[in-house]
Amino acid sequence: MKEEWNKMYIDTCNDILTNKIDLYDDQYYCRCNMIGIMAYAKDQSVDLKDYIQSIQKPEYVYRILGDLVGYSISSARYYYLNEELVDQLCLDISKIKKHIDHNPPKSHDEKFIKMLWNHFLNGEEDDINHHSVKWDSIELLEDL
Repeated sequence: MKEEWNKMYIDTCNDILTNKIDLYDDQYYCRCNMIGIMAYAKDQSVDLKDYIQSIQKPEYVYRILGDLVGYSISSARYYYLNEELVDQLCLDISKIKKHIDHNPPKSHDEKFIKMLWNHFLNGEEDDINHHSVKWDSIELLEDL
């Protein structure tokens, strides 16, 4: 059974990448769908740059960044953009800035992601080497 699931996963990932299925389009979008593709690409040494460039649209900027949000919980909650994932997606920082400028945040979740993005750009690291922001509430990022 495990082998069947693994084959289905590989076939699905291959289909998405080969046919450039846009996981950020409304009909397919679910937060963190891209994480499975990223794991596959890392395991199979697949470069995602062409795929990401083919599907990246300005209106997806918060969805894309939302997939890159990490968090840690100790005595407080800390949220950050995962730099390793930013690199893996080969994101063009200047293009992301431009997309954010042309698509100001509307929802609470988009404003939260923009705040994390700005903190990431400032380059200030905390004691665990993240560009994290201490936050009092749980953010589910469902309105992207």
